[in-house]
Amino acid sequence: MDLDEYALTEAQRTLKRLGITHLWRQKDSALQEPAPAVANTVATALDTVPLPASPRRPAQKPSQTEEPVPPLLRSLFHGKQSPVRTLWTYAGLFADMQQPTPPPRLDMFRKIQASVRSHLGWPENDICAWPLDVAPELFAQGMRFFVPRIIICFGPASPVSGDPNSGNAVAVFGSSELRLLPNLEDMAAGDKQLKNDAWQILQGIRS
Repeated sequence: MDLDEYALTEAQRTLKRLGITHLWRQKDSALQEPAPAVANTVATALDTVPLPASPRRPAQKPSQTEEPVPPLLRSLFHGKQSPVRTLWTYAGLFADMQQPTPPPRLDMFRKIQASVRSHLGWPENDICAWPLDVAPELFAQGMRFFVPRIIICFGPASPVSGDPNSGNAVAVFGSSELRLLPNLEDMAAGDKQLKNDAWQILQGIRS
């Protein structure tokens, strides 16, 4: 305590005459100045006065909703990791997938995939499939999911022809490399030359 700041007792005045102006003492409620109630005032203010509302963000335009993916096509995502090495497709794949009995060209499509796995040693994860005969936005969803490095596109019809690097091919398949393979229907009908041609193209695809 500061002996210059309080009304002193006789003993304290004696200490002051001896030159002692400060001393330590236990808290004395009679001499202690009341503590300012700042903290309580602030706490009370925060409890009773509403805080300013957070500034509103400008309303954002709703993003374009993606077309729902049918369950049959969602099954093609199962077990696949992106990016995938090759995406296999042909015009009519989705229609063939919906048939109760797989059409011959779908059987041929699957047999060729099995052959490259068993004879060329391609891992299962190197191969995925996504149909061409769907709405453009739905096709784009598959491309965004798989991010394929190579597109393997079979006949009988293709959205592109001739130069795989043409503007039309880029519009459909983006930056993925394109490999055009022969007509699936003719191969399914037994055309050995087309099968050999397709096999040569597949053998030429390197990782």
